Amino acid sequence: MVSTAIVLHGLISAGKSSLARALQDNPASPVFHITLDAFVGMSRRRDVRSDEELNQALEPFLRFPVYRSAGTVKKR
Repeated sequence: MVSTAIVLHGLISAGKSSLARALQDNPASPVFHITLDAFVGMSRRRDVRSDEELNQALEPFLRFPVYRSAGTVKKR
């Protein structure tokens, strides 16, 4: 059996979940629908973004860059 992963990436309300449910309705092959939040929750690292991506997301709220240390986020 060949395994395939399909990543549905798009804007809010773009139809990603609807498409995933439609794929699950196909009886020819089993399909698992895992949201990003659930996937990240399975990891020890709760935030899978790089330091650069994290800084871009937090920039409006912080005055200093964020650096990770032993899996935690610290201001430097």
